[in-house]
Amino acid sequence: DEFHLAAAAQNLRKLAKLIPTGVPSALPG
Repeated sequence: DEFHLAAAAQNLRKLAKLIPTGVPSALPG
């Protein structure tokens, strides 16, 4: 449902912050 998708999106953002990338500014938040 929408809540599950929203929670998954937040988790992906959190994981993305932990993963070193060449373009951190491209990630939302």
